[in-house]
Amino acid sequence: MNVCEFNSLLGRFHDGELPSAQRTRLEQHLPGCGECSTELEQLQVIAQTLRAGVRPRASAQFMARLESLGANVEDVIIMRFVRRLTAAAAAILVGATLLWATHSSAPAPSVATVTPLSSDERIIIDPDAAAKDAMPDNNLAPADAEFGALASDITGGRP
Repeated sequence: MNVCEFNSLLGRFHDGELPSAQRTRLEQHLPGCGECSTELEQLQVIAQTLRAGVRPRASAQFMARLESLGANVEDVIIMRFVRRLTAAAAAILVGATLLWATHSSAPAPSVATVTPLSSDERIIIDPDAAAKDAMPDNNLAPADAEFGALASDITGGRP
């Protein structure tokens, strides 16, 4: 079943909402298209039925009950918000407690042991280490002895 291209415009045509160029084209199209004419007639019948229909009226009792609910609406909204906020806070507390419990029961990390490098390893890491190892240590004891001897030569052994 092929749908006419003007079918989607019928509602706006009936309500008077089409621009004049589209309205003119649709008015020219309607006499030759039975499908669109039938659809437009159905829209007109529905519109007339709705206009002629009796509108239901609310009873005074219903209106009074509806008005009395208006005062409580704000309180109800606040209570719903408070309940939701409390539920969110409880969920966060439970989640944080579970997260803390899983991390606090984990074993403590092991402490790394530092071992000194061998001389071969020091040479590989620091090539100048070989030159440092070859040089004699500058101990203060021999230097003090030499200085003491030099000082006694200068002073003639007097303090």
